[in-house]
Amino acid sequence: HGDGVEQAIKDGFTVDIIKTVKANGENAQVAWVQDLDAWMIASKNVGLLARTEEDVSLYTSERFSFARLIAVEWFRVVNRLTKEGLLDSFKQDFRDFTIIGEYCGNQEYQHLIKYDEIDLHFYAIVDNLSGETCIDPDETFSFLKKYGLTSVSHD
Repeated sequence: HGDGVEQAIKDGFTVDIIKTVKANGENAQVAWVQDLDAWMIASKNVGLLARTEEDVSLYTSERFSFARLIAVEWFRVVNRLTKEGLLDSFKQDFRDFTIIGEYCGNQEYQHLIKYDEIDLHFYAIVDNLSGETCIDPDETFSFLKKYGLTSVSHD
């Protein structure tokens, strides 16, 4: 919240600024829902729940079109994490969080920036159990790197 930052500076606190590149795609949000043993995968406006990639095909309405595209890409990540033996630890670390990013690189939905391949470019993690907006960016990028997830460029 802008007023909080301004007030913190006036009160003599140090404020760190982290610059990130704006990924140019479609909003993507992913969360592990432990109680349902399923992934919540969402575009900006609509979400779906899926335990497996096959579940994605159950969402046939056009309104799920971007969520389905994001889900297919997310299950590529899940498959890689499974092959690397990291999926269980990822789910454990990831419970109670939502990662936020952009679905980029689909030639049918290219925006201003051209990407060489379809990928999810993440930039934030929200603690679902906290009133804070996002977790610390350094923690976010460390978490993303730990699991080999693509993140936006940042300084």
